[in-house]
Amino acid sequence: MEQNSTSVEVQFTGLVVLERALFGLAASLPCLVFFGVNVLILYTLRSRAVFREASRHVLLFHLLLADTLQMILMQTLFLLGSMRLLLVFPLCALLVLMTHATHDFSPLMLVLMSLERLVAVRMPLRHAAIATPRNSVWACLAAWALTVSTVLVRLGLMLPPSNMPALSAQMTDLCNSLLLYPTPHSQVFGEALVYTLFVVAFLSIAGSYAAVMRTANSLSTDQIVCPISPSYSEKGVSDPPKAEGSRGQVVEACRNSDWRSRQ
Repeated sequence: MEQNSTSVEVQFTGLVVLERALFGLAASLPCLVFFGVNVLILYTLRSRAVFREASRHVLLFHLLLADTLQMILMQTLFLLGSMRLLLVFPLCALLVLMTHATHDFSPLMLVLMSLERLVAVRMPLRHAAIATPRNSVWACLAAWALTVSTVLVRLGLMLPPSNMPALSAQMTDLCNSLLLYPTPHSQVFGEALVYTLFVVAFLSIAGSYAAVMRTANSLSTDQIVCPISPSYSEKGVSDPPKAEGSRGQVVEACRNSDWRSRQ
C-alpha cells in the first residue's frame, strides 16, 4: 500500500509539474514573438549608419532596449511564479529592482523624445547642433543615472538595518514586487515616487505636444513663403537680412536659400 501511494504521489507531482511547464510555455509564446520583433528592430537601428547618426533613432534604440529588458524580466518572474520556485533573497531583490528600473526608464525616454521633436519644430536651424548623437547618448545616460538613483532609494527601503540578516535567507514566498515595500511607510514612499514620475512625464509630453501644435498652427496661418526678390548682391548687400524668433528663423532660412541661389 505504501508503494502504491508513493507511486501515485510521484505521478501526481509529475503531472502538476508538466501542467505548469505547458502553461508557462503557452503563456511565453506571445512574449517570444515580441522579443524576436524587438531584437530585429534593435539590430536594424544599430546596423545602419543613417539610424546611428539620427538623434531620434538613438533615443528610440534606448527606449526599445529598456522595454525589451522589462519584458524579459517580467516574463522570468512570471515563469518562476507559475513553477512555484522559491529564490534566495538577493536574487529575487535583483530581479525586482531591475524590473522597476526599466519600468521607470521608459517614461523618461518618452520625455526626451518629445523634447527632441520640440527642438526640431521650434528651432529648426539649431536642431542639428543641439540634437546630435553624442548629446542624445549623454541624455540617455543621464536618464539611466536617474533611474539607478531611484533603484538605490528603493534598495534602502527594502533593506533597513533590521532586515540585513535576510540577505542570505531562503524566501518563504514567491518573488514579487511587494518585496520592495516591507513597511507601510516604504509603500507610501514608493507610490509617491511612481506617481511623481508619471505626472512629470505626462506634463512634459503634453506641454511639448501643445508647443509643437501651436508652432505648426502659427506657421500655417502666417503663410510663410520664400520671397522672390531681386538679388541682394545687386543692391550692394553682402548678406541677407536677419530675422528673430521661430517664424523669423524660417524666414531667414528662406532668404538664405534665395540669397545663395543668386550668388
